[in-house]
Order: sequence, then structure tokens, then C-alpha cells
Amino acid sequence: MDDPHADLPFCFIERNTQDYDRSTCAPLVAPENLTDRQTVKLRELMRYKLHSMRARLLREDFQRFWQYSDPGWAGKFLDEWCRRTMRSRLEPMKKVAASLRAHRPLTLNRFRARGTISAG
Repeated sequence: MDDPHADLPFCFIERNTQDYDRSTCAPLVAPENLTDRQTVKLRELMRYKLHSMRARLLREDFQRFWQYSDPGWAGKFLDEWCRRTMRSRLEPMKKVAASLRAHRPLTLNRFRARGTISAG
């Protein structure tokens, strides 16, 4: 497993290793489910411009994709998000963007169907 401190500045690790260990799950929690303590810790981690924080911001930004109702605008958003993600230098996120690009027509079918297909 990767070292959770790999992209932290050394001085931060040295002083705050115990605090950081308690907050390792904070980047994975949906914003609306964060506790007050996790929110504060997440805000502190965001200042360091970590790879994990940039990935979190990209993931949160992608959630807007599902709010579109028009396939044209959803496609525009998807193209722009994939472009930004491919330039992010975050390899796991680049894999997601490449997959979304490869399956773009199928992904946009959701907007063309407009809720006529039952998902479960």
C-alpha cells in the first residue's frame, strides 16, 4: 500500500504525523458527511496542495456532471473535465478521464434517455 505521507512536506509529517493519521479518511468522505474536526483537518491539508487533495477536488467537481439535463451541455462539461484531468499529472485520475473519453457516447446516453430507463 502507498505511504499516506508520501506527498506531504517533511516538516508537516514530523510535527503532525499523529494528527494526519487520524484524518487520512477525511479526503474520502463526501463533503456533506464530514464532521467538524474532519472539516478543519481537510482545510488544513488543502493548504499543502497535495496530490490527494487535487484528486478530491477533481472528483467533487465531476459530481456536477450528473446535474445536467441536456446531453449537449453534459458533453461539454465532460470534455472540459477530461481535458483538465488529463493535464493534472495525477495518473489514477488520468485513467478515469481516458475511460470516460472512451465511453463518452454511452455515458451521455443517460441524458438522452431522460429518466425513461429504470436503473434498478
